[in-house]
Amino acid sequence: MESVIARKTTVIDKMKSGSRIICGLCIIVVLFNLFCTATFFISQAKYAHDTMTTFAVMRNCISYGISAVIMVMAAIMFFRISKDGVPFNDKNVKTVRNIGILILINAILPTTTAAAISGAEMTVMGSLLNPTAFAEGLLFIFTSRIIRYGAMLQQESDETL
Repeated sequence: MESVIARKTTVIDKMKSGSRIICGLCIIVVLFNLFCTATFFISQAKYAHDTMTTFAVMRNCISYGISAVIMVMAAIMFFRISKDGVPFNDKNVKTVRNIGILILINAILPTTTAAAISGAEMTVMGSLLNPTAFAEGLLFIFTSRIIRYGAMLQQESDETL
């Protein structure tokens, strides 16, 4: 029994330290996304004088902005895990589900909004939907269901002890 407890403690310690590292990486990515958004926005003011350039810059600004929000949410989730060592809880279920929803939004919103702002024609732009981001969003939503199940098992385990 003691070896099981020792292994569990080791796993939790590794998860906490790994979560701190991932949280730090998420913060770095947030800063990178904000830098890219600012750079694209500034280049829009200086260099975008045609519809396609305006469209591309606006789409990138929106996409990097949404990605920054996603990474902030992930950083908060990994910070929580690094503090308490519990990945399976209702807060993390909601966070992962919301990240999935934001990825789905990111699959459609940047292109449609940029087209509306820039006045670009739909035939020139191609697809309004990013199929890879759409699949990623569905993957995160499904993963939130798996985490929900893990949270239920964690709760049962905690009540048993």
